[in-house]
Amino acid sequence: MEERSKVDDLRGTPMSVGTLEEIIDDNHAIVSTSVGSEHYVSILSFVDKDQLEPGCSVLLNHKAICTEAGLMALRERRMKVTSEDFKKSKENVLYRKKEGTPEGLYL
Repeated sequence: MEERSKVDDLRGTPMSVGTLEEIIDDNHAIVSTSVGSEHYVSILSFVDKDQLEPGCSVLLNHKAICTEAGLMALRERRMKVTSEDFKKSKENVLYRKKEGTPEGLYL
């Protein structure tokens, strides 16, 4: 039931396709994006790890970045999110993940 709930949570969230570069351990991997950046990502528990191999396509969840971009616009009392908001929010989210800030503190 918990796995189904995670799948339902992902529906409707912003996603993009990346390429699996390397599996680090049972729960983490390196994934590259179409713009050439590489990210250290968590592998969700419901993913069939037997189907993962370097070079395969994977979905990347961008919920935290989009949420942060929306909050940036709201803080400035704007009704529209700009591309600059997305750029800044990506930097903020990736910095916080790198620094180990708990996820709930910046969503």
